[in-house]
Amino acid sequence: MNTEQARTFLEVAATGNFNRAAARLNVTQSTVSARIRALEDSLGQRLFERDKAGARLTEAGRRFRRHAEALMRTWQQARQEIALPSGFRGVISLGAEPNLWDGLGENLLGWLRRHVPDHALRTQTGSADNLQRKLHEGSIDILLAYEASSRAGFETVHAFDEELILVAHEPRGLVRWHPLYIYVDWGEAVREAHDKAYPVDETPLLTVDQAVLALDYILASGGSGYLPRRIAGPHIAAGRLHRVPDAPIFARSVDAVLRPGLAQTPWFPLWIDEIRRLGFA
Repeated sequence: MNTEQARTFLEVAATGNFNRAAARLNVTQSTVSARIRALEDSLGQRLFERDKAGARLTEAGRRFRRHAEALMRTWQQARQEIALPSGFRGVISLGAEPNLWDGLGENLLGWLRRHVPDHALRTQTGSADNLQRKLHEGSIDILLAYEASSRAGFETVHAFDEELILVAHEPRGLVRWHPLYIYVDWGEAVREAHDKAYPVDETPLLTVDQAVLALDYILASGGSGYLPRRIAGPHIAAGRLHRVPDAPIFARSVDAVLRPGLAQTPWFPLWIDEIRRLGFA
């Protein structure tokens, strides 16, 4: 078995489809099939049940998955250590969803640069699914995500609860619907709570999936929308935004998922404290 076979196996397991795995790996479907076939031949076990609906892990495939994940983590860590710049003892790779990176990422990198100066830093942003895959492969050491699920072999630490508050470019009261409302898609849980709080069928003026896009639009062109309190707070204090009184508050859990052993490092508890300070600022 080689790392390309392990990586291909994990992509097929994650997507449940050889074609989708091929697209994510930027190879042909026949290449994916050949790699899986070679892997199954070397193990002497079928790893996937294939049918028109896709590919499902067999019992052997489920058992093998944790070993493939461990192999990819070890391989990535080995690559990082060998390629270390002179004077550095290690690498800290941080991944975060875009809505968490904005307002947190640059501060957290600055904290790490000051308090862990003998480690190089790497960062990645993207979808939660993509970042979780990279965490399992070993290319990310710490993942900051909303409602992160616990994974075997990883530790999940709750950082803080993200408060989403309704703000507007000018003072106004709470209404059932506003024509200049900007809808930020905060995921299924918040979507359901939002629909209960605002049971209307109107199409929003603008729908975005990143808070910073909504913030920039509201500041430039006016309107209102739900933003994290930590991001909206400075603009409220400066009078550029106004909180809508009596509007419901929505919340999302912010969690850190860590590679094994990272929670025991001397700096990590202090770093989590810094995240909480920034989250509640």
